[in-house]
Amino acid sequence: MTAIKFVHGSERRFVSVHERAKAEPQLAEILKRYPPGEMEGETFIHHAGSSDEPQLLEVKLSADTQIAAHAHDADEIIVVVEGEVHFGKQRYGIGSSVLIPRMTLYSFRAGPAGLTFLNFRPRKSTGTISKGEFMAMRAEADRSST
Repeated sequence: MTAIKFVHGSERRFVSVHERAKAEPQLAEILKRYPPGEMEGETFIHHAGSSDEPQLLEVKLSADTQIAAHAHDADEIIVVVEGEVHFGKQRYGIGSSVLIPRMTLYSFRAGPAGLTFLNFRPRKSTGTISKGEFMAMRAEADRSST
């Protein structure tokens, strides 16, 4: 039987991505693929998710933090709760949301006052796919289809 799972606001404790990587080998491997400073920030895991349970993270980024081009193996919805997010020349502030389909290459930047957002996925994502990995996967798929 499935139970309702609550996370009380008083339990919110943000942890740096690098601190999380000490306990999550898969995250540590992902961080090795990015230049220093590109995968900075803090997260609070509201719901870790699983293969059949949704995942909800809250992410804080400092002013003007650039997130490198990447993709995920699951759809995701980003909801801005503080600051603003820049997708190219487009700026989205508090209350804005964006749905990013799985296996979509994208990047973004935190606004000048920083950015806090909720990141929802319908299941636990197995990690980040870098631009290089994504392009290699696409090239392999193109070769296989011909």
